[in-house]
Amino acid sequence: MYPVQWAKLDNGTDAVLSLAVEGPLLYCGMAGGGLNIWNLDSHQMVKQITDHQGDLWSIDVIKGIAISGDSNGRSR
Repeated sequence: MYPVQWAKLDNGTDAVLSLAVEGPLLYCGMAGGGLNIWNLDSHQMVKQITDHQGDLWSIDVIKGIAISGDSNGRSR
């Protein structure tokens, strides 16, 4: 069985470097430091956070709180 495209979400021109899912939300860590949060039910972006200055290499979500780490060694 091959993967089937279920949805196409437009994150812009930056590459997606990390992913996390909690419930209906998909968290995308972006090159350039953005964190895009998508609702997988509606296929709509619900929030974009731009607090990081380095590439967002890691994301974890615990009880609705996103914890992220960037290429500059900073966590938020």
